[in-house]
Amino acid sequence: MSLLNLNIANRLRLGFGLLLVLIMALAFVGAKSLDKLHDGTSELGKRAWPRARLANVALDNIRGSMGRVGQMVAVTDPAARETAGKRFAANMADADKAMQELEPLLVAQTGKTLLAEYRTLRSDYLALVAQVQTLVKEEKLDEARALAFGKTYDALHALAANVRKQAEFQGGRFDELAADASGIYATALRIIGIVAGIAVLLAVAAAVLITRSVVRPLHHAVEVARTVASGDLTSRIEVEGRDEAAQMMQAMKEMNTALATLVLDVRSGSDEIATAAGEIASGNLELSSRTEQQAGSLEETASS
Repeated sequence: MSLLNLNIANRLRLGFGLLLVLIMALAFVGAKSLDKLHDGTSELGKRAWPRARLANVALDNIRGSMGRVGQMVAVTDPAARETAGKRFAANMADADKAMQELEPLLVAQTGKTLLAEYRTLRSDYLALVAQVQTLVKEEKLDEARALAFGKTYDALHALAANVRKQAEFQGGRFDELAADASGIYATALRIIGIVAGIAVLLAVAAAVLITRSVVRPLHHAVEVARTVASGDLTSRIEVEGRDEAAQMMQAMKEMNTALATLVLDVRSGSDEIATAAGEIASGNLELSSRTEQQAGSLEETASS
């Protein structure tokens, strides 16, 4: 459908409608991109970062617990041993609390497997520490030290290695999600830029087409009006479209035709008037000639 078949008001409505559609498309693409970015950052802030933090909290407390075991077998003061025991219990309670909070956040099977291994290794470690504490209470310090720095130390290393793997795995997941979020941001920025560029091009193209469809017929109408005003009624006026400019051109065409007809009628009337004037002049000459002849005849009659 040609734009010339639409009136100017509908063309303007079409142009503004297209602009609104482009704005809505840009807003939709931007919203979808922001939604993806929000999902990524939410996963980072609400799940990935807490997982990595909790695993490291558990690791720090498990490492600290071995120092408390060393204090229990190294000191001879019962109060100091009791304090070391309380601190050991606090370390393990904090580690257990961190792992309990970590459990519902785990999604990957690797993390879940490491957590199951942690529970087994923790039980082994606590059982050996309990034996060390029993030997200390029985004042069997040499046996307690041997057990503490032997099997208990090995159990601690196994437990710490497990939690370290968990912390490294969760830290790696955090880095991956951070990289994904950066990729989502870059992709969203690129898509928004492309859509915005297309929107600008379409808007400019629509503006040029609509402007041309309005201005060109008006320029042509001005030229025709000037031609008619100069007295030239022979120009051929062609009407294209059905808009206001086309209607004006049709009116000017009809006016041009009416003026041409009027001029022809005036010219025809002038020719008839000229012919009648010529006939009257001829009649006057003939009448004058007859009058002179009659006067001569009268003179002859008078002379005779």
